[in-house]
Amino acid sequence: MNKLKMFALVCTGLFISMGTCDALAAEGETTEDSIVVTATKTEKEVDGIAASVDVITSEEIKMMGAATLKTIIEKTPGLTMQYGRFPHPSSKSKSTISIRGMGGNGTLLLIDGKRLGGESESPYEMDRISADMIERIEIVKGPMSTLYGSDALGGVINIITRKPSDDKLRIGLGINGGMNDSGDGEAHNVSVNARGRTGKLGYTFFTNYNETKSYTERETYTSKSLNPKTNQPITGDDQHGRTGEMDVNYRDEAEVFSTGLSLDVDFTDALTAQMGLNYFQEDREGSYRGVSKKPRPGQTPSAAMVMDTPVKSVDDNHRLDYNTSVKYKFTDTLAGKLGAYRSEYEKRNRTTAENFTAPVNKKFSADVDITGFEAESTWSVSRDHLLVGGAEHREVSRNSSAINPDPSSYEFVNDTQRFKAIYLQDEWQITQTVNAIFGIRYDDISSADSEVTFKAGLVKQFLPQLRLRLNYAEGYRAPDTAELYVISPSPGDIPRIGAESVYGPKKTVHELDPEFLRSYELGFGGEHKRFSYELAFFFNDVKDKLELERVDVNNDGSDDYQTYVNKTDVETKGMELSLGYDFGYGISTDFNWTELETKDKGTDDDLLFNPERTVSLGVNYKVNQGLSLSLATRHIGSQYKTRTEKADSYRLVDVSFSKRIGTGNNYELYGGVNNILNESVDKVLGSNVGPYIFAGIRANF
Repeated sequence: MNKLKMFALVCTGLFISMGTCDALAAEGETTEDSIVVTATKTEKEVDGIAASVDVITSEEIKMMGAATLKTIIEKTPGLTMQYGRFPHPSSKSKSTISIRGMGGNGTLLLIDGKRLGGESESPYEMDRISADMIERIEIVKGPMSTLYGSDALGGVINIITRKPSDDKLRIGLGINGGMNDSGDGEAHNVSVNARGRTGKLGYTFFTNYNETKSYTERETYTSKSLNPKTNQPITGDDQHGRTGEMDVNYRDEAEVFSTGLSLDVDFTDALTAQMGLNYFQEDREGSYRGVSKKPRPGQTPSAAMVMDTPVKSVDDNHRLDYNTSVKYKFTDTLAGKLGAYRSEYEKRNRTTAENFTAPVNKKFSADVDITGFEAESTWSVSRDHLLVGGAEHREVSRNSSAINPDPSSYEFVNDTQRFKAIYLQDEWQITQTVNAIFGIRYDDISSADSEVTFKAGLVKQFLPQLRLRLNYAEGYRAPDTAELYVISPSPGDIPRIGAESVYGPKKTVHELDPEFLRSYELGFGGEHKRFSYELAFFFNDVKDKLELERVDVNNDGSDDYQTYVNKTDVETKGMELSLGYDFGYGISTDFNWTELETKDKGTDDDLLFNPERTVSLGVNYKVNQGLSLSLATRHIGSQYKTRTEKADSYRLVDVSFSKRIGTGNNYELYGGVNNILNESVDKVLGSNVGPYIFAGIRANF
């Protein structure tokens, strides 16, 4: 009996038995924080959702002392930051987010439900998004392709921004800064936001400026000069074998300015409209151990690819996002929505060699545009059934010289992927204490075969102390432009070459299929007085997973290049436990424990950069109405950084405080120390600046 049939049989048996238990269950209270929208595209209580959902509230964000999204993600249990995945030397300072071992490309990052143009795996977004513009963050763990299509393989992170809450004008100001105990890694952030409502018009405005100084670590490099066509050493070149020391950036020096405006209008009780406009400008620079092409006039070969040499990377990036939507309530049971959005991202990168004279490398400049159109309707067919159906057309256009078949050319080449989809979801309230959800989606993909995904979930509330969740979901991810076409001599010691590109030692092309996932989840949860818990067991069966593979062309024991391939059979499985307890007297705790096992069944190897165990404990003490103290500790377990080598586990301890002052507590002073015990972190995992001291002030009127 296959796993899907077994899962269906278990669900059926449990469903039959649940009908006898309705009288024992009690209804719980509903709070604003318990209502989420990401998991179902409807407003629904967290307790009634079959998938694993975490909500990070604005109050929790404040206690973290976070200036940007990066700090929030770092301190959130169940999310893994992965460095070095971006095909450029600067990847050492840029991270992506992995959920349940599915990698950065398997995590879909949204702002107010919309996608953003940017790099593959969104490595820059961690520092681009200001914490002060965030109302809450909804995290759905597990595949969500039936609602969101490609890229939602491991889960979805939806950042929901602040909106008007009443007719009053609300103004918020924030200033914060920090540095490590040696004065390095300095950062400053200034933010302003205003929101309110005038008659039928609601408005939200924000602007934010974030400046970070570089954090570096001293490293020794040993350069190699290679023939670009054969990948063989040029032993006579003056850069071959050159060694030295340099400061390598593990935090970029950067300035990020962002601003945005959102308007919503209630024309009538039935008709509402919304529009939004956001813009950001970013300047970054850093020094790294990278690759540069060195001219050799009058020599053979006429150029050398110098590996592991100091390079300087400079970025000048811009993005403009705009969207609009119209909602109409036809009847008390039927509503519809039409929406359109566009994200225009312009990246201009210049990478230059520091040890020799060479042309400026502009290969990693790009224009990325995402255009989306959505039509969606919600129909309450009966008291027990709520249908959500819709259609989507999305176009992702990437123009870059990095995908130009001629590696020496800086001329942009276009790759456009189009996604057309229809989907239908049924929320079924079977009894007062049993509800189910079923969803199906069809995607027509221009760059791959069409895909059909399905999900089914069941929630049973036995008692306030016991809630059972069963969930089956499918997900897929189509190969992206970088995996198909990019030609990059770095990162690493050998070139990275897309599956459908030919360059140097890679003489043939190969096709990539979309990766497809079947996920099974069993969860328990409940509350009793001051105690709450959530426990989930999950199993992900992945076919054709897209992974980097090193290739030894000549079978001489030395790898010549790396490229993306489909891994036939990959499994990730694990357990997630969350406990919360309110001791009274202003003291509360939360405990989180995740076990994760990943395996490439073809080679019996673990997947890289997935900690086997993460454990966190947070203690909050509300001393009085105005003063709060917080202590948080995180244990990140060992993880493979190569096929045979593991990075050591590490533990981080953070302390922080928040003090409200002034008439009406309009002002808030806060501060703290991250990594107060000065724990070191393997540089492959992103390094650590050491004890980081931060402080700030917020004002709300």
